[in-house]
Amino acid sequence: MTIPEKANVLVQPVTLSYIMALGSLLSAIDDIPTQGEWLIIFLKNVGLFQLLIILVY
Repeated sequence: MTIPEKANVLVQPVTLSYIMALGSLLSAIDDIPTQGEWLIIFLKNVGLFQLLIILVY
C-alpha cells in the first residue's frame, strides 16, 4: 500500500463521520434550504479532506 493510499484510509473515516454529524446538525435548522445544506456540506468536506491529507503528510 502506498503512502497516499494509507493517508486516504486514515482520512476518509474521519471525513465521513464529520459529514454525517454536520448533515444532522444542518437538517435541524429549518431556515436553510436543502440545496444550501448540500453546498455547505460539500465545501466543508472538500476543505476538511484536503486539510487532513496535508496534515497526514
